[in-house]
Amino acid sequence: MAAPRDTVWTLEPHTAAKHDLLRHYLKAWYPILARHSGRVVFLDGFAGPGIYEGSQPGSPIVAINTLLEHSYFPNLNECNFVFLFIENDSQRLDRLKTELRSLYPLPLNVSVEAIEGEFQNVIEEILGNPAEEEARLAPTLAFIDPFGFSGVPMDTIRRFPSAPKCELIMILMVDHLNRFKSPSSVRGHFETLYGTVNFDDVEAADDAVPVLVEKYKNQLKKVAGFLFALDFQMIRSDGHNAYYIIYATKNITGVRKLKDAMWTVDTAGGQQFSDLHWNQVPLFAGPNVDTTLLQQELSRVFSGETLGIEKIEEYVLLETPYKESHIKRMTLAPLENAGRLAVVDSPEKPRTGTVPPGTKIFFQPTLGI
Repeated sequence: MAAPRDTVWTLEPHTAAKHDLLRHYLKAWYPILARHSGRVVFLDGFAGPGIYEGSQPGSPIVAINTLLEHSYFPNLNECNFVFLFIENDSQRLDRLKTELRSLYPLPLNVSVEAIEGEFQNVIEEILGNPAEEEARLAPTLAFIDPFGFSGVPMDTIRRFPSAPKCELIMILMVDHLNRFKSPSSVRGHFETLYGTVNFDDVEAADDAVPVLVEKYKNQLKKVAGFLFALDFQMIRSDGHNAYYIIYATKNITGVRKLKDAMWTVDTAGGQQFSDLHWNQVPLFAGPNVDTTLLQQELSRVFSGETLGIEKIEEYVLLETPYKESHIKRMTLAPLENAGRLAVVDSPEKPRTGTVPPGTKIFFQPTLGI
């Protein structure tokens, strides 16, 4: 999507789905962080006007309302919630401030600041002041949703994880990534975005987009120091990629909660959303998720091995599209019933369909599936 010229523009289905994913993740993120922190920060790097033509809320309003409407919010009054919204367009910023005023008065433990300026410049100013960094970039979720691929240097992103429990949701505009093999004037922007000058793997690829997506995730881990990175694909109504949502964290709990949010948006596969199918009910979804492929993969990858349930869960979370609730009853139980695995050690006698922590599981040797 090209950058809109108007102050307010139409909400597309994949944008609404993006906000749904953000909303579902924040529902889990707020109470988890607030229980252990005196301050929690939500930072929106390209905040926009806070509203769409159809009066639907933008990401700043989604973030605040998700907190205020949270059933657990009355129990979080010992935590201060700070919302920082950055927007470079003065007209959009003015409209955002108008939308924010409609939420007033806010609870005493909720503060909002809308800042005019380029994302990179504002963040560098905050991170360049140790006192400000400590006070304002406590446990932080940075939501960065630019139009295009300039203005978000990896050199800036790499400084976020220095704040405790910092997480990132980055919108990677693959429409623009498709231009990678075009004139070299674009190359400098890619080098800044990725924090590298080595794109040999991309240049050798027939399809640059999936390679660039994976490369960005790897750079977030290699350069920025995040431990885990996930992606979620957004597809336009014409069938082409719109963008990828990239999530990065140092905490495996965050991965669990983001996977839950992904499967809420894509109830059939947890990997993508398409404007083409946004109003259709998937045939295999929710409790009907088909885990046959996961059963086959676990049998193949762990053939002849004995390992703990925790290692299996970590593999599923990080290496497959599936989430935690798909593992035990929906995947391991059918494998056990088919004689393809056996519980060889358990700290307690498990109830039917359960796998207690510390359980050791042996996967029968296979010749490949």
